[in-house]
Amino acid sequence: MDTTPGVSPSPEKPHASRAFVGRWTVRIVAVLLAAALTLALSFAVSASVYESANSGRIYPGVTVFGMNLSGLSAVDAAQQMDAGFDYPRDGRIVFTYGDKKWVATPGDLGLGLDLLATTNNAYSVGRSKDMLGNAGDQLESRFSGVAVAPVLQFDFTRALAFLQRIAPEVEQSAVEARLEMHGLDVVAIPGQVGKRLDTAAILSLIAVPIGHLADAEIPMVVTEFPPRVLDASPQAAVAQQLLSQDFAMSIADSQPGDPASFTLTPAMLADMLSFREETDSTGTHYLLALDEEKLASTLRPLAGTLSRKMQNARYHFDTSANGLTLYIPSKRGRELNVDKSIQSIQDAVAQGAHGAALAFDTTEPDVGDQETAASLGIAGLLPGGMQWTSFNGSASERIQNITLASAQFDGLLVKPGEAFSMGAHLGDVSLDTGYAEALIIVGNRTIKGAGGGVCQVSTTLFRTILMTGFPVTERYSHAYRVGYYENGDGPVHLGTGFDATVFFPEVDLKFINDSPYWILMETQVDLTTKRLYWRFYSTSDGRTVSYNSSGVTNEVDPPDPKWEANPQLTVDWTQVDWAVKGADVTVNRSVSRNGQIINQDRYFTHYLPWGAVCQYNPAKYTAPPDGASCPP
Repeated sequence: MDTTPGVSPSPEKPHASRAFVGRWTVRIVAVLLAAALTLALSFAVSASVYESANSGRIYPGVTVFGMNLSGLSAVDAAQQMDAGFDYPRDGRIVFTYGDKKWVATPGDLGLGLDLLATTNNAYSVGRSKDMLGNAGDQLESRFSGVAVAPVLQFDFTRALAFLQRIAPEVEQSAVEARLEMHGLDVVAIPGQVGKRLDTAAILSLIAVPIGHLADAEIPMVVTEFPPRVLDASPQAAVAQQLLSQDFAMSIADSQPGDPASFTLTPAMLADMLSFREETDSTGTHYLLALDEEKLASTLRPLAGTLSRKMQNARYHFDTSANGLTLYIPSKRGRELNVDKSIQSIQDAVAQGAHGAALAFDTTEPDVGDQETAASLGIAGLLPGGMQWTSFNGSASERIQNITLASAQFDGLLVKPGEAFSMGAHLGDVSLDTGYAEALIIVGNRTIKGAGGGVCQVSTTLFRTILMTGFPVTERYSHAYRVGYYENGDGPVHLGTGFDATVFFPEVDLKFINDSPYWILMETQVDLTTKRLYWRFYSTSDGRTVSYNSSGVTNEVDPPDPKWEANPQLTVDWTQVDWAVKGADVTVNRSVSRNGQIINQDRYFTHYLPWGAVCQYNPAKYTAPPDGASCPP
């Protein structure tokens, strides 16, 4: 630098220096640009030459699954990959279940290589981007290599088909436990748990190793499902206990004449025993039960034996105290309820018990054992309420029947409004119920039969009903006139036309208690006087009775006697029927209360003429001529 004082520096020198720098900068830039252009042109030429050299071929350095596809056409590459991709053929997927094993290749399970897609991906390296991107991929492929992932395809239907083929070796159906009868022994056969392959879970496990092209061991996923009943041994034990002794069917509220129980033997139980499924909160199990139709067939015959008719208490009237004394206690009626009895037995059988109570439908009596005269409205003997007929001259068998039949009504009570049936209360009239054989009318003959004399009881009742003013709703006379009822005996001499017969259920005697009070009946057989008494005790409602009779009219002589051969006779001859004239009788009755007629009756009776009949033994007696008198 010039530091001379007073002298200014020359202005031209700095300008020349800057010009020089600028000229060199321009020259350098130009050179660089020219070099870059030359390089670019050289690269472009080189790239073009490289692409041209690999046209239609996979760029060098491209591999698939370790296979070098450099310079191969798409077809050649596909062939090489098809031959060289051995995992679907050589891979091993081993399925295990317990000590069992099944081996499958990935190909067996539906794994394959998508050659087209994989080839396209390999060929696309260096060709799928813009020029610079492609150039970069080409460089990377050439100098570093590019591994293209194979494109796999998996057919699940083949895997599922493989699993279905081996499923029978693993799967099993659920089997219900069962009980079998071997005589009196009960054997429990255990059930079996069902098994089923969980194919969805197994398929998901398969996808992991084959996705990584790796071998694998896969445990089978098995779902178990139990039967409804797996173990029936507890029920077998209960059944064995049941069959160890007799089963007693008892009567809880027993009555006189009832057996202690009815029994089912073990053999009978075994024949009826069945096992039913029952489901509750604890699950499903077998329930011991008896076959209901067989059980019902056993119980139904017992119904008649165990049936008990409801019986009101019976009383006698104590005239000295104007009160009642208990004569026969009341009884509850009952009928065997077969359905409820079956349920009772089934409940016990289910527990292995050795007995159950039979079930009954019961009927409480209308009249209990604590009644009083006041509670029933009985003040004393009704007007006309004591009638009697004589059985004087009757055979002992006839008296026996009168005594037995009349006892069925002694102390009996008829409630207000009741339609009383003599036949319904009389019961079975037969030798089995204690009746003896005596003369009865059957059809157009008088023969010996059980119950001869019962009509004396019905006749005495009919007369008591008439004289107390109660309405008669059904009455039948005898076919012919019976001397016992025409002798004028009784507190009033009623005589012919005042008889009634009963042959239940066809022929009955009925009346209605149309008063507001109970009627107490009493019967009495007086063997000293040979009389049958019938009494009605109640409270009079003020009714009075008047009657009149036409007496015997239109009498008709009996037909001629008949003689009949009877080789069974031990005597020469005997009379078996007696002649009686036929006749008509009309009885009129009027019942009034407080001067007003409340009921009027007309009883017309037509008696047939009845011929005498004798029988003879033809071996001992000469047949008499027609019309010969009987007896001779």
